Amino acid sequence: MKKRLAGMFLALMLIIMPFAGCTAQDAVGTTVTEASSALQIDSTYFTDRDSKIDYEESTASKIVLSSTTAKITGDGAKLEDKTVKITKEGTYILSGSSDGLNVVVEAADTEKVWLVFDNLSMKGVSAPIQVLTADKVFITLATGSTNTIEDIEVAESEELNAAIYSKSDLTINGSGKLIVNGKYEHGIKSSDDLKMLGGSFVITAANDGLNANDALNIKDSVIEISAKGDGIHSDKNVYIDGNSLNIKESEEGIEGKVVDIVSGDIDIKSSDDGINATDSSLKTDNLPADVQEKIKNRPERPEGEAVPEGEMKTSYKKSMIY
Repeated sequence: MKKRLAGMFLALMLIIMPFAGCTAQDAVGTTVTEASSALQIDSTYFTDRDSKIDYEESTASKIVLSSTTAKITGDGAKLEDKTVKITKEGTYILSGSSDGLNVVVEAADTEKVWLVFDNLSMKGVSAPIQVLTADKVFITLATGSTNTIEDIEVAESEELNAAIYSKSDLTINGSGKLIVNGKYEHGIKSSDDLKMLGGSFVITAANDGLNANDALNIKDSVIEISAKGDGIHSDKNVYIDGNSLNIKESEEGIEGKVVDIVSGDIDIKSSDDGINATDSSLKTDNLPADVQEKIKNRPERPEGEAVPEGEMKTSYKKSMIY
């Protein structure tokens, strides 16, 4: 389904309506200052720290990967067998290429860890990037960088079910590019919040492209997803603002209890629901009577017919927006 979204009416409809049957068949000291440091954010969904992308390179620890080993300069990280363990709060710049190496964050649950991906490539293991303990982890995609994270089809454990896996809140920002191939299950998974601000993403996944147990908030990112499961899935709410989102393959395009789309250029292909807002407890009592009536009696529409309100073209069985 192709949607160029503008205006509060569309966001309101996505919040109040649990969609079903919306199927689309047709139609990403040196202070390093990143180019997109002036993001305008809504404090309801993002903190100032979420948008911070200017890091102090001269004081950061450097981790350069090479095959199954790594050269580490600075404090807070160590190499154990084929695992780089980050155990302290701080900034860590990761670069190089590995095949069979994990980077694991195991900091105190009061500490924040900042990872900078600067032309980083990782493959050949289950969940190459693992956040096991920390208060929150930030990943910044360095300007001009292209980074690739790919897991394997057999997981080390069922819990480590994504190429980038986090038990803690995870924010990904910056202006670089991140390519993720989740061969086992998900592309990027957070057991808490997952937030994305800026950056370009190409995500392929055996199940969900993006998956969060809590909030999943995305702003001003360019994202392309090919997923066998959901393109974007949250057990709670999804918030999208100002993105270019192309879900090329999915079962459910976007799914959450509440799906709040403020603006963006969104193109979804799905075998089931295009957008599925699952919280059927949401009430429409405060809406104007004519809007309530339209929601209640929304008709079946022929495939390919334009939606009468909102700027959207899709193929569907029931109209989505009134």
